[in-house]
Amino acid sequence: MSTLTLELPDELADGLERVVKAGWFLDGNDAVRAALRELLADRRFATAEQQQLDDIDWAMKAKRQSS
Repeated sequence: MSTLTLELPDELADGLERVVKAGWFLDGNDAVRAALRELLADRRFATAEQQQLDDIDWAMKAKRQSS
């Protein structure tokens, strides 16, 4: 496992502390890991979607050129 040190603006640090105190996460590390997992999953989906849209665009252009 890797260790990451980061600085947070006070507003984010306060929000992190609130969700941990509310019992949503075991600690700040757990909350940050969950947020990062969600971000990466979302980006992975968005990247795949964009690749599919690019492929469709390429196929449509190729079809128009061959007509």
